[in-house]
Amino acid sequence: MLSDLAQELPDEDIGEDLDDTLDFYRRGSKPPGEEDEYLDLVEDARDRLEGGY
Repeated sequence: MLSDLAQELPDEDIGEDLDDTLDFYRRGSKPPGEEDEYLDLVEDARDRLEGGY
C-alpha cells in the first residue's frame, strides 16, 4: 500500500509522517496550481493511510 501511494506522490522530500509534511510545508514555495495539486496529493495519501487504503 505504501509503495502505491509513494508512486502517486511527487518526487519531493516527503517525511514518514504525512501530517508533519503538511504542517511544515511553506506556502508559496511552488506555483499556485502545483502547490494546490501537491497538497491535495499529500492530504489524500494521508487520509487513505488512516482509512486503511
